[in-house]
Amino acid sequence: MLRPLFTTFLLALVGGWSLQLTNASNILALFINGHRSHMLLYTSIVNLLLDRGHNVTVITTLEVQAFHSAPDNLKWIQLSSNYTRSRNLPNSNAFERIESMMTRIGDTAEFMFDPTWQMFVKDTRQQFDLMLLGYLFNDYQLGVAAHFKCPSVVIWTGQPIGFIHRLMGNPENRWYVPQPYDRHQYKGWRGMAFGWFEKFVETLALYKMKEVYEQHFPESQYPTFWEVRRNVSLALVNHHSLSEGPIAPYVPSIIEIGGLEYPKLKHSKTLRDDYDDGDDELQDLLIKANHIIYLSFGSRVKWSMLDEKLETIFIEAFKLFPNYTIIWTYDKNCVELEKRARNIKCRAWWPQTSILEWNKTQLFITHGGKGSISESYRYAKPILGFAFFGDQRANVARIAEKQLGIGLNIYELTLPKLVDALKELLGTEKYAQNALKFSQLYQDRPVGSEESVIYWLEYVIRHDGANHLQSPFLELNFFEYYCLDVYLCFVVIFIISIKFLNCLEMKLALKS
Repeated sequence: MLRPLFTTFLLALVGGWSLQLTNASNILALFINGHRSHMLLYTSIVNLLLDRGHNVTVITTLEVQAFHSAPDNLKWIQLSSNYTRSRNLPNSNAFERIESMMTRIGDTAEFMFDPTWQMFVKDTRQQFDLMLLGYLFNDYQLGVAAHFKCPSVVIWTGQPIGFIHRLMGNPENRWYVPQPYDRHQYKGWRGMAFGWFEKFVETLALYKMKEVYEQHFPESQYPTFWEVRRNVSLALVNHHSLSEGPIAPYVPSIIEIGGLEYPKLKHSKTLRDDYDDGDDELQDLLIKANHIIYLSFGSRVKWSMLDEKLETIFIEAFKLFPNYTIIWTYDKNCVELEKRARNIKCRAWWPQTSILEWNKTQLFITHGGKGSISESYRYAKPILGFAFFGDQRANVARIAEKQLGIGLNIYELTLPKLVDALKELLGTEKYAQNALKFSQLYQDRPVGSEESVIYWLEYVIRHDGANHLQSPFLELNFFEYYCLDVYLCFVVIFIISIKFLNCLEMKLALKS
């Protein structure tokens, strides 16, 4: 009699525990402003949530769908147009870049009028426990979380920038913390000066986003723009300051997930039967190659946008390294390119992770985008970096500073410069050794990025937005945060003291 009772109790206990583990939440993932490379990070997070049994609705303008299957708990909605406009490559001045940012904000906001989006947002049956927002100067999209009355978490693809610090109420000390968009990585008074310029740009952009927000989320029905910004629960940032630097203060609501990789994308250093994405052509190419150089400038920098002289320089340089197979990401005519050098193999897009993890890959030629840099750290590959814009300059500068590779100016490139850099990187062991040592540091963490992502996202859901993580800074105005009232008080006291001493001196002089 006791045994059946005990068995029933045990089954009930295990059943209750199982229900707790599989308690699925409904999560909205809004990835409107990102680029293809950004989506690799976003979809890794989505895949982790899907594996946990959560129901995820992904809304994006991009065609990338980096899922190895079509799980029942995934709903993928692709809007009818790509509202993320490509920007021109720089040689632009600061004012042109500001104008470009303002135009971009207006362009990407057009998705709000998309018929597919309108149908989705008007569906009263939609209920969500959390919204993930791929962040790229799109604070106005936080109004979607207000519409569905759910907490929000933003995902940023690199080291936190001023927009993220301001959004999360994080202290910024520009005196000793260089910012990722500062190509010179200034500290001291120059870092402060750059910081104030950046704050000026932030303010202009925020008021532009406020204008867009109020157009779609009127104050009569929704919280104000400033209120929805204060209600962001977390910022997940693709950075690891302990290894990458700089060391900086972070509030608890900024979670570093640098090097995040969806577990199912991880595979051994040897090719297996169930190889990554079933790419037989790439598998044969990797096996047959003696040595590999991988060249990719990401999804935003197109060879069709670059001077043809640069293409010729790279081709002529690669001809001088016939023992190396050059795997080249190339958006033009691959047949014609491969005719110009026998050791070149090209495609419009390669599975980058598969190439970088392969033990015969000896060099990564990259634009210095954060996703690419993170993968080179993880797989310990030396880098030849050519920065174009944004944080790429700072990323490449840090690579050179840590002697993990070499950075060159793409607009001043010559054949001798490129050949010398290739000979240095391929012929000097220190770069490979430094990359391996840094990779070990980069991956040495108490908790993996994957576990951290799941814990904190579920933490926000469990605690109804986790408002207790909110920084007190968000309740302060500009004068309070920078203590301007205190400084003003000291100035007034100082002036009064000087006046008093002057008067006292005059009276003493008259008496004498």
